[in-house]
Amino acid sequence: MFWTTLQQTGSTATLLMWKFVPFRCLVLLAGGLLALEILAFLFLGMPMGALAIVLLVLAMLVAGFVVYALHTAWRLRDPHRLVLFAPDLGSSVDVIFKSRNRVSLANHGRAFGATSAPALRDSVAAWLNGLDGCHLDIRAQNRRVANHYIAQFPQLRISGRDWMGHYRLSATTPPPVSN
Repeated sequence: MFWTTLQQTGSTATLLMWKFVPFRCLVLLAGGLLALEILAFLFLGMPMGALAIVLLVLAMLVAGFVVYALHTAWRLRDPHRLVLFAPDLGSSVDVIFKSRNRVSLANHGRAFGATSAPALRDSVAAWLNGLDGCHLDIRAQNRRVANHYIAQFPQLRISGRDWMGHYRLSATTPPPVSN
């Protein structure tokens, strides 16, 4: 499951970065400037400077991939976290069990071209709604995502913002009614 999770997380991060227009422009601009700088070193007769830049970029990419792989391994080994996959392994979601019966969702991932994310979310919503005494505590990065969570879990309400400005959604599952 490590490689599947690694692929989903990478494709999700790539999609999020590419869809966010300012970040896409920044990546394209930085890549273009880096290529221009390498070419300038070559044309100025300093191939060692160009090689140094290429090796530095390569070292940063390798270090980033190692950190990314370690984070993925930690997610799969965390005893307080379940990484749930759709049947076709095209999407995943982390269910994190916190202290005081709080449950949170994180690291939603989907592979390129995956169509199983809505079915997985419905399945996870049904499963979490069936847990007795669990307190959902979810962070959403913006109002649109918060509304998406509220549609998925009708008992959620916006209860404020965290220190990063993310919407904080919380609800307590009502206790079962006994006859």
